[in-house]
Amino acid sequence: MRKIFAMVIAICLLTTTVSASMQSVFESAPTDIKVTLHGKEIPSCAVNNSMYIAADDLAQYGYSVTYVDSVRTLFVNKVGTPSQIMPEPCRVTKTQKTDIQVILNGETIDRINAKFAANGKMYISANEISRYRDSLNHSDPGDEGYPHFLTSVWDGEKRILAIDDAPLKPKEEQIEWFLSYNGMREEYSSFLAFTENRYKGDGFEIVSLRIGGLPHGAATKWYYFGDDGKSFDINNVCSPFRMHNAWGNSSIENPRIEGRRFYFDGWRTMSLIDSSEGIYNGTYYLDLDTLVVNTVEEARQ
Repeated sequence: MRKIFAMVIAICLLTTTVSASMQSVFESAPTDIKVTLHGKEIPSCAVNNSMYIAADDLAQYGYSVTYVDSVRTLFVNKVGTPSQIMPEPCRVTKTQKTDIQVILNGETIDRINAKFAANGKMYISANEISRYRDSLNHSDPGDEGYPHFLTSVWDGEKRILAIDDAPLKPKEEQIEWFLSYNGMREEYSSFLAFTENRYKGDGFEIVSLRIGGLPHGAATKWYYFGDDGKSFDINNVCSPFRMHNAWGNSSIENPRIEGRRFYFDGWRTMSLIDSSEGIYNGTYYLDLDTLVVNTVEEARQ
């Protein structure tokens, strides 16, 4: 009888745990914790044991904030310094699940419970965007173990989570690492072919590495490297616009730089699965401040 009772209790506890982990709606909880970003307090709320800030509010903290409804993506990128304008206080009561993506400083926020929608805004986890990541596991040459190029310091006495820019490696060191094909180029050189190109702009470079001999043909990696140490994967920020094929190979051709715009010829698809929905050829440019792809001209095949 005791064994049966114990089994019933265990099943109840397991069911409760599973239900909680699958829950898609959470309520905010009262907290005395504050969050600061680049030295300025930012409205925040405590939800699901994490502190959240509104991605939309980052416009007052030196970031460009651009929502593109056609690709259901909010592009957020640091371009300046905080203003004197303070966003409205955080009034989140219940969260809403959403399919909207958030790309912060060139990297997609895609971890579980790292974002939600509420009151017409997209909220992102302050803990996740500044979460330290083991440098052995990072895949981004500009990411010195920090996602989104941010790091945080917790002051337990003052109850403040302070987020600021993370220390980054010099541009040339990052480019060298990138062109070494993640540090393993010599290992792959016996069966892969590599072609490098560098395009210089004012205060930055765009570098491409074409890798031939892959199972699905050649692929080209494109990266932005700033003199300030900031870098991002151009393929990643172009991905919401479907400017690649099913294997992630980029469609960028004939690149040229004009100011803070990266122009190129290429193609995009309405669906990576069903090409009958449309394949378009055209000329496009990536705005290096907003990280949004804009169409100059295009025509359906």
